[in-house]
Amino acid sequence: MDLDSLSKVVQERAGISKESADIAVRIVLEKVKERLPAPAQPMIEKMLSGEAAGGTGGGLGSMLGGLMGGE
Repeated sequence: MDLDSLSKVVQERAGISKESADIAVRIVLEKVKERLPAPAQPMIEKMLSGEAAGGTGGGLGSMLGGLMGGE
């Protein structure tokens, strides 16, 4: 799941604007990144920079999507 997909899930589930969902997702990812061990932090950095877009759908994005009730 890429950043836009995760943001869309948050937008739909929370009933908030796209802009608010984008901000919320970025804040949560930044906080998650702060608590991850250093070797795992690049995953979050890629998501935040947009590099993870178009991936295979695995990894942290899928895990976070699953927490939000996504696929």
